[in-house]
Amino acid sequence: MRQFIWFCLLLACITPGTGLYAQSDGGLPAQLYFKLDPPFVVNIEDGEVVRFMQVNTELQFSDPAAQPLIEKHVSAIRHAIVMLLSGQPAKVLKTAKGKEDLRVAALAEVQKIFAENTGVKKPVIESLYFTGFIIQ
Repeated sequence: MRQFIWFCLLLACITPGTGLYAQSDGGLPAQLYFKLDPPFVVNIEDGEVVRFMQVNTELQFSDPAAQPLIEKHVSAIRHAIVMLLSGQPAKVLKTAKGKEDLRVAALAEVQKIFAENTGVKKPVIESLYFTGFIIQ
């Protein structure tokens, strides 16, 4: 039995994951993170030059019951983010404020799409983070 448990743990470690992991700070409830893989890559305009933007994104939530809903609706979530990202001017995104404004807008869009697709009105996705942001 003990070997079976170790085998299951090993299998779980080497099996490709969904991008879900948790962090807990002492007595606070664990914060769960869902990594949206692959990174988003979109074209953005910079005057007459077309540039590429790559953004790594993670969703934060604390209710473990949200994970299957996120996985089920990940295509709608990704679509909303792609549409939002691709309409951004490069000039604005070169500033920290521009990136933060985009992050806030992306969170609002994801929460809206999530509510529309699941019927859950209370925001389940608590935050959205850009963990990588490149414009070329």
